[in-house]
Amino acid sequence: MSLVLVVDDEQSIRQSFELILSDKYKVITAASGEAAIKHTTDENPDLVFLDIRMPGMNGLETLKKIKEINPDTIVIMVTAVNEMQKANEAIKLGAFDYIVKPFDVDNILNFTANLLSRKNMLDESSRLKAESRRPAILGNSEKIEIVRSQIADAAKLKGGVIIIGPDGVEKEAVAFAIGANAAYDCRQPLPLLFGKSGGSTVADINRVFGAVDLASGGVLFIDHAELLPAWAQEQLLQYKDVRFILGIAQDLKETGFNQELQSSEKIIEIPPLKDRATDIPLIIDYYLNEANIKYYRNVKSLSNEAINLLSSYDWPGNVSQLRAVVCNMVMLSEKPIIEADQLPFDILLDEKSFYSISFEDIYSEFEKRYIHDVFKKSGQNKEITSKILGVSSKVLEAKL
Repeated sequence: MSLVLVVDDEQSIRQSFELILSDKYKVITAASGEAAIKHTTDENPDLVFLDIRMPGMNGLETLKKIKEINPDTIVIMVTAVNEMQKANEAIKLGAFDYIVKPFDVDNILNFTANLLSRKNMLDESSRLKAESRRPAILGNSEKIEIVRSQIADAAKLKGGVIIIGPDGVEKEAVAFAIGANAAYDCRQPLPLLFGKSGGSTVADINRVFGAVDLASGGVLFIDHAELLPAWAQEQLLQYKDVRFILGIAQDLKETGFNQELQSSEKIIEIPPLKDRATDIPLIIDYYLNEANIKYYRNVKSLSNEAINLLSSYDWPGNVSQLRAVVCNMVMLSEKPIIEADQLPFDILLDEKSFYSISFEDIYSEFEKRYIHDVFKKSGQNKEITSKILGVSSKVLEAKL
């Protein structure tokens, strides 16, 4: 739940904000600038409503301190009509916008929802950028070397780019390697792409910020672009100050996609993981090391048998699925080497690998996972677990 800080020396104003927002957000209040600074330091609010005129540390001084603590905090100044000059000064100091007293309940709700939606999109873009710091695409097969060369070429261009490939091939990492600075997934509501304006005032309370607003003057990655309706595809062509990188999960001929958008300067096709199985050991090694760091583990490697089974699997979820499998095994493994019988059942029972593992190994792994599951659900109570399984405490100890 998003955290909203309301800073005002008037108790009635603080209570009004609490009544308006507390059903949807966690709301904390401060009666002074000094208290607001402490809340910002201790709790890092997502959004701050800050009164300009307060005794002691005034709103402008408080704003400066908040921005020093966290420059990304969204601050909205609360002002009276006769304080517009100070409100404009606050904008120059880093406030996002201002609202004028008295304010309408619905407007405050809409304004808050839209601002936090914008923040969530920025946070998601930051996450994708962080993830894109890893190599844009892992592997050293001939197919991947071609893709890597195409990425380098696309990064030098100024026109649009289309990235074609099934879900899970990490199109977003490729897009950020090319230069994207914001992202939108077409499975989200369209107002999050184009935004919506409620008026033309400086403090446009009903405005919805879209991904194209965030990418203005930059590069926007739009994933699952084949889901965009025709009118939305047409609308993209109207934006001249945004470069678009479009992620598409299927062949362009099957999408009925806008012809002008199809004529992008560069088209990059990323093959599914099953078509470049020789890259799988390298990808496993990369994500194993990443998971060791993230989860404070010390798994050395996978056995050759485990790697061979993973390399022969079809991977319908592609690299994203492989990454999740490796991370999960690293988290759960109690040994330095992950053996084949520790692989997920859907991989162990895959048609290609089913007959390469003995019945005893599969049964042993099933028994171990079942016992640990019962033990966990019993609150790690050995007596209860023994009764549920119908075994003695000695047998249970040995199995655990």
